[in-house]
Amino acid sequence: MDSKPLISVIIPSYNSPDLWGTLESLTVQDYPHIQPVLVDDGTQGFSPEEAEAFFRSHNCGNLEQITVLQNPENRGTVYTMNRALEHCRGEYIFNLAGDDCFADPQVLSDWVEAFQT
Repeated sequence: MDSKPLISVIIPSYNSPDLWGTLESLTVQDYPHIQPVLVDDGTQGFSPEEAEAFFRSHNCGNLEQITVLQNPENRGTVYTMNRALEHCRGEYIFNLAGDDCFADPQVLSDWVEAFQT
């Protein structure tokens, strides 16, 4: 049994032009226990169902407790982050902006190792 802790990754998004690239950079992480918490801040045309389907179809077995939320209107960063934090269950919480990507598939593993040493 893998003893590595669950980590939560908050992904705040608003009109993020490459959200799917951002989400893909999370799904390819080699860390085994990731809880993605995506919160869209009122983007016109955002589909929580489409985002959930993306996570399901790209899950390499490392994603757990997938959470996708959408604010009914743009409420700003602080509101969005606080809403995401209410859903986080991980021992560690990391942030990945909806218009950013992890540099390589080991980022989360490296971060957790650094926190545990």
